[in-house]
Amino acid sequence: MRPASIALALLPVSLAVLVPVAWGSPQRDAIREAAPSAFVALSRELSTVVREGRGLTLAIRNSSQRRFGIYLGKGVVAAPYVDGIERGASASLSTPAGTFGLRALGSVGRARQRKPVVTFFVLANPVELAEPDVRTAAPRGWREDVGDMVLLFEPMNTRIAFVRQSIGLKAEDGQFSPQARGPKDDPYMHMLAIPDGEAGAAVVNAKGEVVGMVLRLETPIGRRRSGPRGATGNRSNGDGDGQNGNSEAGEASEREGTAESSTKTSSDPESSDTKRNDTKSDDEPADRRDVRVTCGAIDIHWLRARAEHELKQPLPPAPRSIGISINLFQERKAPGDPKKPDARGDTAEAAKKQFVVTHVLLGSPASQSGVKLWDVWTSIDGEPLTSFEQLKAAIQGREQLEVRYERRGVAGTYSVKPR
Repeated sequence: MRPASIALALLPVSLAVLVPVAWGSPQRDAIREAAPSAFVALSRELSTVVREGRGLTLAIRNSSQRRFGIYLGKGVVAAPYVDGIERGASASLSTPAGTFGLRALGSVGRARQRKPVVTFFVLANPVELAEPDVRTAAPRGWREDVGDMVLLFEPMNTRIAFVRQSIGLKAEDGQFSPQARGPKDDPYMHMLAIPDGEAGAAVVNAKGEVVGMVLRLETPIGRRRSGPRGATGNRSNGDGDGQNGNSEAGEASEREGTAESSTKTSSDPESSDTKRNDTKSDDEPADRRDVRVTCGAIDIHWLRARAEHELKQPLPPAPRSIGISINLFQERKAPGDPKKPDARGDTAEAAKKQFVVTHVLLGSPASQSGVKLWDVWTSIDGEPLTSFEQLKAAIQGREQLEVRYERRGVAGTYSVKPR
């Protein structure tokens, strides 16, 4: 029994509680016995959804930033907007199965010429070789079927929330429509009735179907101070860094020039039931005042449609790689006692160098060739490995590498073809 059907089953019990029944009567006893078992069943159903949803929210890292995001399928990963990342830039994706290599596809907003809200990445290695688990997407109009309850799979927490409204887009110009609830509507954002949330967290409905990804939306609600106390500046455009959110949804009414600009409607994410940041203090930074923060789940169907468009755009050529990280471990011995490590680098003599594999990307040439974590590489094409420059030159200049390694004291060889 799914949570939606359990809720319906609980309805007669809830109504019966409202009817005056003598204490100790058979009717009251039946109610007291039925209610706990119903809640136990609901707990079991929700626990199953939570267990199946673990691993939905994934960690994305590049050279300078860390984000959370979700896997959309077809090799594409979505994350809240990553500022400053260039198309084709490298990143990595951490999943329960292991680490994948990524390349940045690009960043998009809800319409052309709009501030980006999402950054897309694509797996660096072919999907046919390895890819993260693909989860079932919630159909359009899912709220009509299972209700408004959703689960947020944050990196360190899972919690229940409710969708207070779904906002749609008009396909011809990207403007907001009043509602996007039925199966024929084109959804864009599902506004969540929570004060905050982890940007990039996966959102699923009561059936365990993926609804979308959390975005934190910052919307100006008045003039911000740009100078000394008492001075006022121009109204901010609400730009954020992606991790903290964007003001795309909140700009709907006042920037589209429609009748909604003067009268707030239920479709405007700036409606009065949204939490406001009205409290000001002298210690509060001037550029952070008068900002409303709301949370929404950007719809998975919108994400997939925009990702399809980004996939059609060519990426710049990637440098040759074998898909590993390798570190140098070097023990230094004191001149008078070769068995005792010396902590002083200025008087120590270098002992044996060990080039140890510390990461292997799933689906990479190294992974396909049998390279394992903590393998110690000793030589390449018969030449002792002595430096990182030697390894880089071999990867860039040779079609195939014959690598000799040691694994738990046992020597072996494998052939790796850079790609």
